[in-house]
Amino acid sequence: RIGIEELQRTEAKVNISRISVVTGVHRPDVAKIFKHKGEPPRILPNVVPRIIGKWEADPDFTTSDGRPRVLSYKGDESEFADLVESVSKSVGVASALFEMERTGAVQYTSRGIRLKRATHRVTKDSAVVIETLAKDMQTLLDAVLQNKDAKQESPNLHIRTEYDNVVLSRLPQIRSWVKSEGRKFHRRVRNYIAKYDRDISGVAKGDAGGKVVVTAFSWIDPDDKS
Repeated sequence: RIGIEELQRTEAKVNISRISVVTGVHRPDVAKIFKHKGEPPRILPNVVPRIIGKWEADPDFTTSDGRPRVLSYKGDESEFADLVESVSKSVGVASALFEMERTGAVQYTSRGIRLKRATHRVTKDSAVVIETLAKDMQTLLDAVLQNKDAKQESPNLHIRTEYDNVVLSRLPQIRSWVKSEGRKFHRRVRNYIAKYDRDISGVAKGDAGGKVVVTAFSWIDPDDKS
């Protein structure tokens, strides 16, 4: 229902394939819900981050210096179609492109489409905000508890940096710098881990199924009373 409402809010045509991309639910299951009011299936991870991850890391879709290539996107034989189908055959190519355009991930050029942003765009959609918050809180809790048990050879990263008497006029500059450096760090993280993800790397070997989550946030308050 939330996926349908989001598409309607953007005045986009609502169809099964687009609902599938927005919600991460496979198309046969969307058809069951959308047409026959069946029980909601298990929600699968959104396919768009996997498409972006492969676009950033797979040599078939990157330049010689490792940057995401500009891809052709028109027709079933396009480079973008190859990219989408290499990640998931259950999602329509046109719907994947629509969703990436809707979220500001791609930009059209005279030569094709380029990856504009690899991180999620800030949204005012309450349902998405709450879902993201819940995921971050659960991941932080799991990481802290795992560190407490100290059973792993390499504990999870858990770092806090705090200053409480910063010059107010410098806060905008600091906010911009933290965001810029955070994006650079996460790009390095994605490029490194993608080499070992079987959905993204065609050469990764061994049993798969492990999960790695790296999240970051900052908070800047000009009038902190804590």
